[in-house]
Amino acid sequence: MPWRTRRNGARYFYESIRVNGATRDVYWGAGPEAQQRAAEIEAQKLHRRRATELTRTLRARSAAVRRANQQLKNQVTQAALAAGFQKRHGRWRTR
Repeated sequence: MPWRTRRNGARYFYESIRVNGATRDVYWGAGPEAQQRAAEIEAQKLHRRRATELTRTLRARSAAVRRANQQLKNQVTQAALAAGFQKRHGRWRTR
Protein backbone atom coordinates (compact mmCIF):
# COMPACT_ATOMS: atom_id res chain seq x y z
CA MET A 1 0.00 0.00 0.00
CA PRO A 2 1.15 3.54 -0.56
CA TRP A 3 0.53 4.45 3.07
CA ARG A 4 3.83 5.23 4.74
CA THR A 5 4.48 5.33 8.46
CA ARG A 6 6.87 7.93 9.78
CA ARG A 7 9.05 7.64 12.87
CA ASN A 8 6.41 9.30 15.02
CA GLY A 9 3.92 6.58 14.02
CA ALA A 10 1.78 8.85 11.86
CA ARG A 11 0.62 7.44 8.53
CA TYR A 12 0.63 9.46 5.33
CA PHE A 13 -0.59 8.54 1.88
CA TYR A 14 1.65 8.85 -1.19
CA GLU A 15 0.69 8.02 -4.75
CA SER A 16 3.40 6.90 -7.17
CA ILE A 17 2.96 8.22 -10.71
CA ARG A 18 5.15 8.24 -13.80
CA VAL A 19 6.23 11.53 -15.35
CA ASN A 20 8.38 11.32 -18.49
CA GLY A 21 9.44 7.78 -17.58
CA ALA A 22 10.47 8.67 -14.02
CA THR A 23 8.53 7.71 -10.91
CA ARG A 24 7.29 10.58 -8.76
CA ASP A 25 5.59 10.40 -5.38
CA VAL A 26 2.58 12.65 -4.92
CA TYR A 27 1.85 13.49 -1.29
CA TRP A 28 -1.82 13.27 -0.28
CA GLY A 29 -1.45 13.57 3.48
CA ALA A 30 -3.45 11.77 6.15
CA GLY A 31 -6.86 13.44 5.92
CA PRO A 32 -10.12 12.52 4.22
CA GLU A 33 -8.76 13.41 0.75
CA ALA A 34 -5.96 10.90 1.24
CA GLN A 35 -8.37 8.22 2.40
CA GLN A 36 -10.67 8.90 -0.55
CA ARG A 37 -7.79 8.71 -3.04
CA ALA A 38 -6.54 5.49 -1.43
CA ALA A 39 -10.04 4.00 -1.78
CA GLU A 40 -10.20 5.09 -5.44
CA ILE A 41 -6.84 3.48 -6.20
CA GLU A 42 -7.89 0.28 -4.42
CA ALA A 43 -11.13 0.20 -6.44
CA GLN A 44 -9.14 0.61 -9.67
CA LYS A 45 -6.87 -2.27 -8.69
CA LEU A 46 -9.87 -4.47 -7.91
CA HIS A 47 -11.46 -3.58 -11.26
CA ARG A 48 -8.24 -4.48 -13.12
CA ARG A 49 -7.95 -7.76 -11.18
CA ARG A 50 -11.53 -8.73 -12.05
CA ALA A 51 -11.03 -7.80 -15.70
CA THR A 52 -7.90 -9.97 -15.82
CA GLU A 53 -9.74 -12.91 -14.25
CA LEU A 54 -12.61 -12.50 -16.71
CA THR A 55 -10.19 -12.42 -19.64
CA ARG A 56 -8.49 -15.61 -18.42
CA THR A 57 -11.84 -17.34 -18.00
CA LEU A 58 -13.05 -16.30 -21.45
CA ARG A 59 -9.80 -17.42 -23.08
CA ALA A 60 -10.01 -20.82 -21.39
CA ARG A 61 -13.63 -21.29 -22.46
CA SER A 62 -12.88 -20.11 -25.98
CA ALA A 63 -10.04 -22.61 -26.26
CA ALA A 64 -12.35 -25.40 -25.09
CA VAL A 65 -14.95 -24.44 -27.70
CA ARG A 66 -12.29 -24.35 -30.44
CA ARG A 67 -11.08 -27.84 -29.44
CA ALA A 68 -14.64 -29.21 -29.43
CA ASN A 69 -15.32 -27.59 -32.81
CA GLN A 70 -12.20 -29.15 -34.31
CA GLN A 71 -13.12 -32.59 -32.93
CA LEU A 72 -16.61 -32.27 -34.40
CA LYS A 73 -15.19 -31.25 -37.80
CA ASN A 74 -12.91 -34.29 -37.75
CA GLN A 75 -15.82 -36.60 -36.91
CA VAL A 76 -18.00 -35.14 -39.69
CA THR A 77 -15.14 -35.46 -42.18
CA GLN A 78 -14.57 -39.11 -41.23
CA ALA A 79 -18.29 -39.87 -41.48
CA ALA A 80 -18.58 -38.16 -44.88
CA LEU A 81 -15.53 -40.01 -46.24
CA ALA A 82 -16.90 -43.32 -44.93
CA ALA A 83 -20.25 -42.58 -46.63
CA GLY A 84 -18.52 -42.13 -49.99
CA PHE A 85 -18.17 -38.36 -50.20
CA GLN A 86 -15.06 -36.46 -51.18
CA LYS A 87 -14.11 -32.85 -50.78
CA ARG A 88 -13.18 -31.19 -54.05
CA HIS A 89 -12.46 -27.47 -54.30
CA GLY A 90 -13.97 -26.84 -50.87
CA ARG A 91 -17.30 -28.62 -51.54
CA TRP A 92 -18.43 -32.06 -50.46
CA ARG A 93 -19.51 -34.24 -53.41
CA THR A 94 -20.37 -37.84 -53.98
CA ARG A 95 -17.79 -39.94 -55.76
